[in-house]
Amino acid sequence: MTSLLLLVLLLAALVPQAAELLTETDNPASWQGMVKLVPESARGRGPCFVLCGKYPTPLVYRKLIPVDPAKTYVLKVSFRSVSEELPASAYLGVEIYDAQKRLIAIRNVWVKSGSDSEVVSARAGEKFLTLGMIPDFAKFKSCVVAFGAKKDGSDLPNYEISPRCQTMKPDENGNLRIELKKPLEKSYPAGTPTRFHAYYPHSMYDLAAGWVPAGQGCDPVVRLHSEGHEPGGTGGKARKFWKGTKYFRPYVWFGNWNRIPKPGAKLLVDSWSVTEIASAEKTPGERGK
Repeated sequence: MTSLLLLVLLLAALVPQAAELLTETDNPASWQGMVKLVPESARGRGPCFVLCGKYPTPLVYRKLIPVDPAKTYVLKVSFRSVSEELPASAYLGVEIYDAQKRLIAIRNVWVKSGSDSEVVSARAGEKFLTLGMIPDFAKFKSCVVAFGAKKDGSDLPNYEISPRCQTMKPDENGNLRIELKKPLEKSYPAGTPTRFHAYYPHSMYDLAAGWVPAGQGCDPVVRLHSEGHEPGGTGGKARKFWKGTKYFRPYVWFGNWNRIPKPGAKLLVDSWSVTEIASAEKTPGERGK
């Protein structure tokens, strides 16, 4: 019996164990944004927060979690609306950061294919810049200009980003003149390679989204693993960190841009969990609503 017990303990020690990466979650100092605890609404699985107000009211974990490319990260959380009459909606997301701990937003990595060009004129303090003509430029909407672009993508994430493009039209020399929402902060020499990126300033916000019922609510579970998935793709249940990710931290937004709750709606958030597992391990129920 003793030998059998020792064998069982040895085998258990060899099985990879999930490492819980969120600590002191019931301490308000561990969070930022709407840090309002409602312990009376907790369901026995950690602290319970209530979010309300305007979209997108956030609740963000403060600490950055290092990313091991050989590991998979499993995010779990529980959402409930306080009342059936005023349902809430929510996004589950992660802020992701590069090695210098700079936020990687959609605008830094979401490339618009077929938009490669180069600078003709781009001067600090001006709200216009000129690029070499881009075929079918009119199809590119809601974009920014990324400077120093490289065809192999080695510049990503790219932080040399213009303000949002307002209008584009050919000039008298056959180049593309672009009006910006704000003046350029830097000058770029003629010939600097460029491309268009999506302008969105948010990080990976839509790991789970939707209306949340009262009562039992919903319990999204999402896996994140080594980089490769670019924003704007199909995503899927097993998401990948964007290129350059070295750290992340989870967050929730109150509301969805296309499902904005009515005044008075409240969202309960609890049962937070982020675990690190071997990438070969399986986790059931991989995606929320």
